[in-house]
Amino acid sequence: MTSCRLPLMLLTAFVAYLCCAVLVRPVFADLESHGNGVATEGFADDIPAEIKELINDPALAGSITGLMIVDTKDGRVILQHDQGTRLIPASNRKLFTSAAALEILGDSYTIPTLIVADSSPNPAGVVDGNLYIKGGGDAVLSLDDLASFVSTLKAAGVKEITGNIVGDSTLFTDGPYPEGWGVDYLSDDYAAQIAALEVNEGIVGVGVVGGSSVGSTPLVTLIPATHYIPIVDTATTVGADGVTNILVQRPYDKNEVDVSGTIKFGDAAPAINITVDNPPLYCTTLLTQDLADAGIKVDGKPILGAAPSSAVKLAEHDSVPMSDYIRLMNKPSDNLQAETLVRLLGAVKGQGGTFAFGDAVETGFFSSCGINPDELIFADGSGVTRLDQVSAHAVIKLLLAMKTKPDFQTYYNSLPIAGVDGTLKHRMIGTAAAGNVHGKTGTVRFCHALSGYVTDKSGHLLAFSILNNNFACPVEQVNRIQDTIMNELVRLK
Repeated sequence: MTSCRLPLMLLTAFVAYLCCAVLVRPVFADLESHGNGVATEGFADDIPAEIKELINDPALAGSITGLMIVDTKDGRVILQHDQGTRLIPASNRKLFTSAAALEILGDSYTIPTLIVADSSPNPAGVVDGNLYIKGGGDAVLSLDDLASFVSTLKAAGVKEITGNIVGDSTLFTDGPYPEGWGVDYLSDDYAAQIAALEVNEGIVGVGVVGGSSVGSTPLVTLIPATHYIPIVDTATTVGADGVTNILVQRPYDKNEVDVSGTIKFGDAAPAINITVDNPPLYCTTLLTQDLADAGIKVDGKPILGAAPSSAVKLAEHDSVPMSDYIRLMNKPSDNLQAETLVRLLGAVKGQGGTFAFGDAVETGFFSSCGINPDELIFADGSGVTRLDQVSAHAVIKLLLAMKTKPDFQTYYNSLPIAGVDGTLKHRMIGTAAAGNVHGKTGTVRFCHALSGYVTDKSGHLLAFSILNNNFACPVEQVNRIQDTIMNELVRLK
C-alpha cells in the first residue's frame, strides 16, 4: 500500500503468452527484460474499460497506484501501472514474511517453549534451585499453555521450587520495537513489544464498570487477573444524564494501566486490550502466579535470565506447525507473529535472533524468487512501519514463485478469503469475487493494499497486486475501487 504520482497517461498495451514448459522462469525472464521489470508497457487490448477507468477514479486524484496482474498459467501480463515504483505495502509485507518462513523453515516446523530447572525434583517433590521458562519465539503461546505446564509439573510430583522462576528470552537479542514504529500507538494491541518469550500476545485486557455511586471511582479489572501491571484509575462514575467516555492506555515508557474519563452508573465499558511492558517478565510473573495457585510453593520470585546449558528439561510445548502458524498470522494480520518470525529466521538459519540477521536470511530467499533487491526496503516484518517499501512488480514475482512451490496450497490457504474470513470477511460480500479472492490486505494511514490470487471465468489463477498510496479519500472508497477490480477480473475469460 503505497504509491507515487499518478501518471498523466496510462501505460500502453501488451499481451504475450510465454512458453509454459517451465512456469516461473519464462515469466521472470520476460518481466526482467526491461529496466523497471515490465515486458512492455500498458493494458492488454481485451481488458474491460471499467478496470482502466478505476485507476483514474477521481477518488484517487493526486495519489499513486502501483498495480500488476499476471496470469500464473502462462505469464501473460494482463494489467500493469506504475508496477516498478516502490510504495508502502503496510501488511502486504506479511506476504513476504510468511513465504520466507514457510519455505525456509518448512511447513512442519514447530517453535518450542521449554520448562527447565537447575535440578530434577527430589523424592519429596522439591526442585532445588531455579525453574526456567525458555522462550523459542512462539508469539501465540497462550494462558492455557502456561496452565498445561503447571499441570505437567504437578503430575511429575513437583511441590516446591527453592529458587526463582526465571524467564529466558535470550534467543532474540535486539530491542522490543522495529525501526519506524511510533510512540503514539505502542499501547495499542497491534503493537506489542517483540520478545522470544511471550504469552497472551503480550497484551492484557482491561474492563471498566461504573462505581457503586455517582462520583465514585469505577471498578477496573484485568484479564488475566494479575498484579504485574499497576492500575492508575482517575475515571469518575456519572449519573444517567452523563456519558460513558473511558480512555484506557499505557504510557509508552511505563508499565501501568491509565484509566480516565467518565462512565455512567451501572454501565460496563467494552474491554480494551493494551500492551504490557517487558512481555518476558509478564509471562514469568503469570507462570509464578499459576504455580502458586496450583499449590506449588515458590520460594523465590519471577525474574529474567538465561537458563544454563546444564538445566534439566521438565516440560515442553511446541507451537502449531508452520503451515498453521502462517494461517494464524495472515488471516487476522497478526503483527507480533510476523515480527517474531523474521527474528526466528535469523536465530535458526542466520547469525542470530535479530531483525537484521533475519532480514538477511529472507533476502536470500527473495533473490531466489527472481526479485531484485532494489525493489524491496524492509524495516520490520509486519508492515506497521512506513519505512517499508516494495513494488507491485516485486509482489507479483513472489506470488508467481510461490505458485511453483510444493506447499503452494498451504500458502494460498493462509490468506484471507473475500467475504469469508480474516481481514476480507466483510468485503466483496454477495459478489462474484466472494469466496474466490485469496488476498492479503494492508492498511496504514493514507496507504491501502490488496495482493494475492483470483480465479477468472476461464479457470486461470491470476496473481494481482494493488498498492494505493497517498490518497486523501476515505479508505472505504479505496476498498470500493479494489473490490470492483476484483469483480472485473473474476469475469475475464
